[in-house]
Amino acid sequence: MIKASHKVIAADVVVDFDESMSYSTPYPDNEFDTVFSSLFFHHLGPVKKMQTFKEIYRVMKPGGEFHICDWGRPSNPISKIASLGVRLLDGF
Repeated sequence: MIKASHKVIAADVVVDFDESMSYSTPYPDNEFDTVFSSLFFHHLGPVKKMQTFKEIYRVMKPGGEFHICDWGRPSNPISKIASLGVRLLDGF
């Protein structure tokens, strides 16, 4: 969050930051129209992933949208080689 705070100051905008675990957030049911996750889910084990998906469903309004961007399994030899560096840095 420190990096994000510096970016907010540099951009001269107002942003509120909340900290919580992804599977137990402080928000009421049906609070958000959209939930976005970027490069996060691959850090969670199967149980925490399922708990996080349930939490997202809980806080999202009916008809809301969930957008996720994350790593998937490499599907061809070139992407397998390219992903090796990321796996080495990020952990297997």
